Amino acid sequence: AAAAGGFSSSSALRSGLAPLRRWRTLRLPASPAAYSTSSSPRSADSDEANVISGTKLAKEVLKEVRRDVESWVSLGNKRPHLTVILVGDNPASHIYVRNKIKAAGAVGISSEIILRPEDVSQEELLDITAKLNKDPRVSGLLVQLPLP
Repeated sequence: AAAAGGFSSSSALRSGLAPLRRWRTLRLPASPAAYSTSSSPRSADSDEANVISGTKLAKEVLKEVRRDVESWVSLGNKRPHLTVILVGDNPASHIYVRNKIKAAGAVGISSEIILRPEDVSQEELLDITAKLNKDPRVSGLLVQLPLP
């Protein structure tokens, strides 16, 4: 699907576009004597703790990826499409797939789920993946693990 669809990864998505912002990493002091014995994270420039909101950071990253997807599409490229193959009735796998589909939609990536029963043969599953790999509409293919 990558070669046929012209889209292979998030780096391809940003090809020709400004790269995603890189989050600044915390620099530690060069001297071991400068390290604090406190268990709180400290910045290199002050004695104050850095509070990091994972929720806020995740929202910012999602907004940025969505902008990149829309820029990609506005340049005349096909909208990225994720196909997920889900085999069996594992409740956790259904939740994981639902969350992946929701996240894809949140950033503007279209998606679909192909459900197969627990007793699907390995040969049939390989045939499905081979066909999807040749489908120019599919940018990414995920077989949800564990398989029964």
